[in-house]
Amino acid sequence: MKMSSLILVSVLLPVAAGFLTWLVGRKGKNGAAKYISLITVALEYVFTFMLMRYIGKNVTIPAVFTVDLHFQVTAFQLTLVGLACFAWLMSTLMCLKTDDQARFRMFSLMSLGMTVGAFLAADFVTLVVFFVIMSIVNWFVVLHNGDEKAYNAGNSYIGSAIISTMLTMMGMFMMHHIGESLSFKTIAEVIPEVEKNATFYTAGILITIGYLTNASVFPFHTWQSKTYGAAPAVGSAFMSSAVSRVGVFAVCVVSTVIFAGDATFGMILLVLACLTMLAGGVFAIFASNMKRMIANVAMAQSGMIFLGVALSVIFGADGASAAKGAVMQTVSASLSVLCLYLCAAAVECKCGCTCLNSVKGAGKGKIALMVAFIVASFGVVGIPVFGGFAGISALYVSAGAYLWAQYALVVSLGLVLLALAKLFAVVFLDKTGEESGKLCTLSNVVLIVSAVGIVYAGLTVGKLADICLPFFGFESAEYEVSYMFIIKEIAIAAVCYCLFGRMLHKKEGKYVNAWPEGLDLEEKFYRPLFMTVLPYIGGFCARLAGSVFDWIVSGCDMIIKRGNENIAAKNEDDKFAVYPKDMETSRGTASTLAYGLALAGMVLVATFAWVLLRL
Repeated sequence: MKMSSLILVSVLLPVAAGFLTWLVGRKGKNGAAKYISLITVALEYVFTFMLMRYIGKNVTIPAVFTVDLHFQVTAFQLTLVGLACFAWLMSTLMCLKTDDQARFRMFSLMSLGMTVGAFLAADFVTLVVFFVIMSIVNWFVVLHNGDEKAYNAGNSYIGSAIISTMLTMMGMFMMHHIGESLSFKTIAEVIPEVEKNATFYTAGILITIGYLTNASVFPFHTWQSKTYGAAPAVGSAFMSSAVSRVGVFAVCVVSTVIFAGDATFGMILLVLACLTMLAGGVFAIFASNMKRMIANVAMAQSGMIFLGVALSVIFGADGASAAKGAVMQTVSASLSVLCLYLCAAAVECKCGCTCLNSVKGAGKGKIALMVAFIVASFGVVGIPVFGGFAGISALYVSAGAYLWAQYALVVSLGLVLLALAKLFAVVFLDKTGEESGKLCTLSNVVLIVSAVGIVYAGLTVGKLADICLPFFGFESAEYEVSYMFIIKEIAIAAVCYCLFGRMLHKKEGKYVNAWPEGLDLEEKFYRPLFMTVLPYIGGFCARLAGSVFDWIVSGCDMIIKRGNENIAAKNEDDKFAVYPKDMETSRGTASTLAYGLALAGMVLVATFAWVLLRL
């Protein structure tokens, strides 16, 4: 099969299968719908392996809605596609026993197709096309439960997606003006000769902010915990471990194509990465919902990935080990967060929700659930043999040049360790909760397989990272192993428990979210900014622009008539373009001036739209 055909099938098959799943499910054939979704995800795995022979090649699919779609296959992009397929396979198997999920399965499969398309993009146009469609599709995944909590989270998610897309597209237009192309390869060749002026940095920063929002980097993270807390746990599983990696991929592209070796950009990204790591750890401690807690853990993991990306940009030609640490952390964090959310899905299936007050003791007697949770937690905090150790070790050593960044990494790991210890105590050790029923065999198998994937990644991720390094402009690199960060993170977790222990315990027999409501960035800053302040400023400017000509005319009139007050002037026509209500002609409103102006405006809009589409 040709490369273009293979990529088209990989992108469009899940979309078509999603519609088929929904139609079959609507007719009550839930069993057939389940297996259609499962077979589709399995086929995506097959297509991923078939694409391996095209590594290093590009392909263009011309004139799709007047836009040429450009794709490329590299080892790093194919690794992300493989992680996405694994995440969807595990999520699909976890909810295979659940009926009446036709709509969820449809949007889940459509999300898979769009995510694969975004990962294989070779230019910013193709990337943003699939990113936009992916965001819309995942919006319906967030809204699936249909309650007030889901609608609020959906509004937060789609609002963030719209704003980030607008910023990204503005940056794209400016970058196209600078580099005369939006192809990754072409921009990388042109950028060294481009003047690094304010326009250049503005374009690059706008694109970066748009995708940092998708990756939930502080302070653009406000949608994440709310969204993953309201979506079904299996939906949060593939969204946090695969969909959010589209933002990681895009920022990696910006870092290697636009800002390669730019120490200023690297330092900005490094600061944001450290803030993200610390914020994720702090929010995780305060959370009182299992899914929200894991979302904050995932946020801290994203910060660690960007720590490696930022260091690789700052170090330039010497940043191979930092880039390798970022790749290894991407793989291990995706698998670990996926496993944690699958554990949350199993708990949600038995308890009906994931609030800590409702899941107390829900894991007692469930060996597979406990093993999977422990393995995933060890992978997150970097215990040797498990997935996260290699990546975190490489990042810890690379960050030694900036001690404050190294300490931010260790403190974040300590906070995450403390949060996961709290969650383990609630789910598996709390004796006040009622014991729930046993998990089905399929759920146990899914949990064990996902845990085995974390261990396997811990043993092989170094070799995989070496294969992916050419995407960042490096060859294979060695990294120094360090165990010191483990001792430090345990010590920090113990100190934080002594300082914030009261916030981890119950109040009046219940777990509560101790985070102050006044520090909610979305409710106290972003919503007032975008829904009150900016609309007021825009309205004021519009009224000002609409009145300035009236003021000019009035001023000129006063100047002309000054000293000539006795001159008779003809009365103004106050009835211009105003027609009586009872006016009836054979042509109706077609004879009015307002109709003519509206028609002319429509023609102008249609003309401009046609010209833009032909560019």
